[in-house]
Amino acid sequence: MSVPVTPTPPRTQSATATPQKSARKRLVNASFANYNEDEDPTFIDEATEVSDSEDSISVISTDVSLSDATQDSVLTKGGDGDIKTGAVAQEPETWKEWALRHEIPRKVLHSSIGPFSLYLYTLGCTMNQILYPMIALTTVLFLNDFIRLRNPKVNEMVTKWFGIISRQSEINGWNGTLFYALGVSLVFTSAPKDIAVMSVLLLSWADTAASTIGRLWGKYTPKVMPGKSLAGCLASFATGVFSCYLFYGYFCVEYDYVNLPGQIFWTKETSMMNLHVYALATGVAASVSEASDIGGIDDNLIIPVMSAILLYALVWATKV
Repeated sequence: MSVPVTPTPPRTQSATATPQKSARKRLVNASFANYNEDEDPTFIDEATEVSDSEDSISVISTDVSLSDATQDSVLTKGGDGDIKTGAVAQEPETWKEWALRHEIPRKVLHSSIGPFSLYLYTLGCTMNQILYPMIALTTVLFLNDFIRLRNPKVNEMVTKWFGIISRQSEINGWNGTLFYALGVSLVFTSAPKDIAVMSVLLLSWADTAASTIGRLWGKYTPKVMPGKSLAGCLASFATGVFSCYLFYGYFCVEYDYVNLPGQIFWTKETSMMNLHVYALATGVAASVSEASDIGGIDDNLIIPVMSAILLYALVWATKV
């Protein structure tokens, strides 16, 4: 007796079948004669793969990077014929490269202006004796940048001479020393003697401290402004407090004879603020001016001008 065989139902293509990995070119509503694949939204190149998603079809690029080795690695052939990747032996950093990377020459020059300013103060130099040379220096620096930025050969020559105190961004841009001289000239033109000296000290010391501490530990603290960290602001604040105590607590007392009557704008006899309150306020002024970014203007101009304005307004508002 034969056993009845149950007929096998015909296979149907699953609705969820995966599209072919490599689809052929499809021509829709066009003839070979006038077909333009760039105008056909249904065209799929053979060199692409099609991947299903919930509601759409995405095209996966088949471009493959030819090398997984980085600039710090090298391909070597082992004894068994296999190609291996190994690290390139880098030369040790020289002291000059280290100093330039951390802008040591620039920072030394920047911070040396503070002691030099105090030295001129002890000599009894008048405001005009400092102002006129600063205006002349500003003019020379402006002409230097104006000429070199329009003459590549001159720029290359100047960069070789003064590149050690210049930032990379200043090689093809205005040098920060120009803004430094301009800022000092402005405060010595319009501010009282003690306010002018304090603004130079904040520019020389507080800005350098903020830059140094910010680079070392700024990544561990919140950002208060683009490119400005809380660590840098605190360093600027502490340096501002120290500068105020040093100048008003020592130099203005020990070298009082170099000042004419009325030249010192803040004194404990004419202000409602004592030295301690004024020192804290100076720290705040230093921190605010260092963290400020006004139209992308160089810090070397913003810091002395803004700190002079803040200190003058504060002392004027607390006059007895």
